[in-house]
Amino acid sequence: YKNTSYAVAELVDNSIEAKAKNIKIALFEENVTNVRTQQLINEIAIFDDGDGMDQDVLGRCLSFGWGTRLKGATGLGKFGFGLKGASISQAKRIEIYSWTNDGSVHMTYLDCDEIAHNESDLLPEPAQTSIPEKYSGILSTDTSRSGTLIVWKTLDRLSPKKSSTLITHLNKDMCRIFRHFLDDNDTYGTRRNISVHVVEPG
Repeated sequence: YKNTSYAVAELVDNSIEAKAKNIKIALFEENVTNVRTQQLINEIAIFDDGDGMDQDVLGRCLSFGWGTRLKGATGLGKFGFGLKGASISQAKRIEIYSWTNDGSVHMTYLDCDEIAHNESDLLPEPAQTSIPEKYSGILSTDTSRSGTLIVWKTLDRLSPKKSSTLITHLNKDMCRIFRHFLDDNDTYGTRRNISVHVVEPG
């Protein structure tokens, strides 16, 4: 991926394919002190109110070479690599929360450091849980409906690292890639609401 903006766009594409009407991106900052103190992104969360994933799909979605869109002819991520490829291009830990119409939230994750330490290639089974308040409060998730929340943690390849710069990149790239979903003309794509939120430290 050319940069973080393109990796985020891959997940937004998945959300559009899942019929999401609202897609929210949250950039969580932390104070980092080198020569001076800066506020840099340390987590990215992407929420949508699309169809969500059942436990079977959720359990496989981080497996390489598997995808629900392998036979499809549309979208950026039709080769079954998009979600995990985009995610590990930016982060060492990926958490995915998803729920369908029954409202039950299940979560799975991929942790590169954990896999290396345990020398294991097995992914954890999805477990029923609730969305942490840290994310639900910011993203206004409504678990009575379906949806998905993806969180990138331990960001080791982020580019750029400042929220203001990344937002500039997102505005430029999203407006180009998803222009047919952002205008008021539904001929080539139904309008979606895509928003970006910055969460400052403390």
